[in-house]
Amino acid sequence: MVVLFLFLLFLFFIALVVGCIKPELVIRWGTVKTRGRVLITYGLAIW
Repeated sequence: MVVLFLFLLFLFFIALVVGCIKPELVIRWGTVKTRGRVLITYGLAIW
């Protein structure tokens, strides 16, 4: 179970980094695709 959580943490961290560079790659829903939305979505997932 710990391995699963670490794997998800790693994926969310990668999505956060990629989303800060190009938000359109990780935000697939909605019309607003900004770095702020990426930080809120994946930042909260990591926290």
